[in-house]
Amino acid sequence: MGTYRGSDGTNMELPDTVDSSLDPTIPGGAGNYDRTYLAAYDRHTGAILWWMYFYHSSGNTWGQDMAVASDGTVYLLLIGDPGGLTWVFQAPGGGTVSGSWNPTGLSGSRASHLLKIQPYRSIPLVAQSSIGLSVLGSGNKACDLKHLLLVGDTLLFASGEFRTSVASNLNAVSFSTSLLFTITSASNTKNRGLLVRWNLADPDLSSPTAAQLRYEALLNNADVTGHRLAYDPVSNRIRWLVEMQDPASPSSRTLYYDLSSGGGLCYHICDRSCAHLQPSNTLS
Repeated sequence: MGTYRGSDGTNMELPDTVDSSLDPTIPGGAGNYDRTYLAAYDRHTGAILWWMYFYHSSGNTWGQDMAVASDGTVYLLLIGDPGGLTWVFQAPGGGTVSGSWNPTGLSGSRASHLLKIQPYRSIPLVAQSSIGLSVLGSGNKACDLKHLLLVGDTLLFASGEFRTSVASNLNAVSFSTSLLFTITSASNTKNRGLLVRWNLADPDLSSPTAAQLRYEALLNNADVTGHRLAYDPVSNRIRWLVEMQDPASPSSRTLYYDLSSGGGLCYHICDRSCAHLQPSNTLS
């Protein structure tokens, strides 16, 4: 997986140790923006088995992370335009298949897109889920999920952050729209840590659940950045590394943790601590 930019009509020139006869061309109208490619290689010969690329005609599309289930299903996490993306797939000896994913009701500068890819099906993109801010109000809105964690082929977690300068909803869009959080006040315009969980028993990636971290004090809020996740099989817990912006002097801010299922304040975590989450019953 990688991100690239080039002029319209030029070849992408995927690295290849043998002639796989795959030389994808950058589509017209997409040359001024970053695109993401995904390619699978034969581990013995180095030949390309299949490739995909993803782009938006009027915005950047950045690949963030990927996870592969035991049955070969690929979960790809992208950050891009809230309006969605176009995808193209090709395998040696097969024709090119293409399509688009256009979630409705999202706005802002960026949204996060989770794609479920099964490369040996006739239509390889089998499900998708986008997380972003609603069209309510215009302002500085972005959702940036950057890290994936797959737990036992049954649960998939993504972490990152989101922000909004206006009252808005944080929604998850697949074939339907699910409300994750309602931001009723624009008093906190800083980044909020975000953790999203998909139950993979749902083949459509619909109705994920989420948690947010807010680092707040009266008129003195600060950024929270969500970093890597890890699974501890002994304690059956998810460990989430988060970063809080803080001055060198002591701060009166409190780190709040909210669940989308309950919507209210669950508890606060002292700054510079680690969030420990139970995957089986947290975000359920």
